[in-house]
Amino acid sequence: MLAQLSRNKPSKFVVISVSAAVLLLLLVFRISHTDAASNFMSGSKGRATPKGRMNETLGFQEIFVVNLPERTDRRDGMILATALSGLKIEFIDAVLGKNVLDKALPPGGRKGMPDPNIGSWRGHMNAIAEVVRRNLSSALILEDDSDWDIRIKEQLFDFSLAAQALIQPLSTDPSTYADSTYPKPKNGPEEVPKAPILFEDLPKTIKPLDSPYGDDWDLLWVGHCGMRFPGAGSPGDPAKLPKGRVIRTNDITVPEKQYLQTSAAFDIKAQYPSHTRAYHHVSDGICSLGYAISQKGARSLLYYLGMLEFTHAFDVMLQQYCVDLAGKGYHKCLTVTPSVFEHHRPAGNMTYESDISGHGDQIREHASTDNVRWSVRLNVKQLLEGSDNMVDQFPDTEPAGEPGKAEGSR
Repeated sequence: MLAQLSRNKPSKFVVISVSAAVLLLLLVFRISHTDAASNFMSGSKGRATPKGRMNETLGFQEIFVVNLPERTDRRDGMILATALSGLKIEFIDAVLGKNVLDKALPPGGRKGMPDPNIGSWRGHMNAIAEVVRRNLSSALILEDDSDWDIRIKEQLFDFSLAAQALIQPLSTDPSTYADSTYPKPKNGPEEVPKAPILFEDLPKTIKPLDSPYGDDWDLLWVGHCGMRFPGAGSPGDPAKLPKGRVIRTNDITVPEKQYLQTSAAFDIKAQYPSHTRAYHHVSDGICSLGYAISQKGARSLLYYLGMLEFTHAFDVMLQQYCVDLAGKGYHKCLTVTPSVFEHHRPAGNMTYESDISGHGDQIREHASTDNVRWSVRLNVKQLLEGSDNMVDQFPDTEPAGEPGKAEGSR
């Protein structure tokens, strides 16, 4: 009997072999997940990009552009701008509000909402639904009249570092964060960090596994018309809003303060010197020019903005979603100020500038884009010709750094 038991008992060699195999599988799993975030900073076909730059989808799985098929002018412009920027995009068809059936609207119906606002909402919901349907890990959603600096890959790389500093646990103590008010203030709604986090001295945090922007976010609002810092007077529940911010001074892609334009209050203009960019949690932003969503964020947006009562324009509901207003709950939303995606205003009849609101019927003599120094759309000719002599919409009035070519100018 004892001999029989001995024969059935696994040998020490078998136990060691099985244990080694299990450890190897765990190691492979860990490496594959660790590489998932860093792969977004690699070029197409596996080629590494220069240090400090994002890939052709800017660190997200896809880039979607919401566009009315009838606006072929905007589609052509976006195709050319993204091609010259080395970006890969997909178009999501927007719809005219008058073609959205009343019975297809969320509870409450139109409630006097103009058709253009309903069409805008439905176009964005189409993009969000596509993220959920395809189970994408993340996607950047842009409107078709957006513009950006030719250094957008470097700008988004910087944002990823700042985002990690705001929401990733510290490597020295994974139970803590550099922002003392994250994930929410511990000492009451008025609590604020003792000092901002300086971009030049970012804390060491745990390396993200799934996204270069961090592992636990819902929305990154990177294209807006103005954003305030969370704090006293912010919309939403201040007890739930983290107040930390990362401050980068001497960012030469940011115009001097005298040039900054916005439709909303601009805290950064009042509190910091020229050429400052801030990375922080969303407060009361407006305009939905560009935002990224995670899969988790896409699912909750599809519910809160697509299936609950339809009460405001899409960008207002986006703000409500971030700061816990109108029953939409609090969600983890980060932003950058000034924004890195802005409205492009082409030369010509101003009536054609928006499919949502009127801009008058005057003729705009010169194209422009607020807050973007080396606009892609205003430098098409230079980029096509391979010129380094970029058009700077907002040249410094005082010498700031060494003037030079596009490469290595940041």
